[in-house]
Amino acid sequence: MRDGEDAAARGHLGVEVGYCAYRTCPADWSMPRERIDFIDLTYVVSGRAEYTVDGVRHEVSAGDLVCIQPGSVRSASTPLDDPMTCMAIDFVLRAEEGSRLPLATVTRVGIDEELIGLQRELWHTWVHRADRDLPRIDGLVLLILHRCAALADPGASRRWRDPRVDRAVRYITDHFAEPVTVAAIAERAGLHPVYFADLFRQETGRSPRQYLTDVRLRNAVDMLRSGKFRVRDVARACGYRDEGYFSRHVREVTGHPPSAFLRAPSAPWPPGGADAADA
Repeated sequence: MRDGEDAAARGHLGVEVGYCAYRTCPADWSMPRERIDFIDLTYVVSGRAEYTVDGVRHEVSAGDLVCIQPGSVRSASTPLDDPMTCMAIDFVLRAEEGSRLPLATVTRVGIDEELIGLQRELWHTWVHRADRDLPRIDGLVLLILHRCAALADPGASRRWRDPRVDRAVRYITDHFAEPVTVAAIAERAGLHPVYFADLFRQETGRSPRQYLTDVRLRNAVDMLRSGKFRVRDVARACGYRDEGYFSRHVREVTGHPPSAFLRAPSAPWPPGGADAADA
């Protein structure tokens, strides 16, 4: 993808990373004019540079995010008196997600410590990478992409939900009655549990455990309101092994004991997610 990089890390999560760098460019640094078949995502930490993309010149400085899409013709250079320090990733999105990012060529996002921290961690992992690190690299790239989307447009991350999170949500919906663990959900999504939990929270606003608990409780309340099931049967059908714990949990989250929904199916459920741990 870039000069000196002949080994690409085959991704497992919809990305294929070919190059990663965190560096201060030398004063004579430049990229020759060429058409690329990957996404070039560069975050300028300090200094300045000049990019030309499809014939349009862009002057960038600290806090700018440069996103050059596949099929674009690019070139770049940095001035002698203020060389650019940047974090750069070249990668390909697989067909199921589409090949382009919903980002402008240059977006002013400012200096963001969270984004810098993620990219430093990616760089460290990339430099010392082994085959076992590929899922971690993929997970970090996805977190970086969603952080960039959130900085560029606070609503973008909600419109552009990662398909692995959709897969996890479907798995939770289909298997909430079973003894599901966060590790099992992460495995279905193809992510390391730590990075999966971070990405899931970014996408949904809740942790995987909270989301699972919400699904269980909402189904439990629906079953109770139907008047067709006993409390113990509802508990078991919704993934709770202990009826006493289930009853306490329903009261804690909804403000009502399970029996209240049997006696008064219209008993209100206050807004907000379920924060308690699942059974």
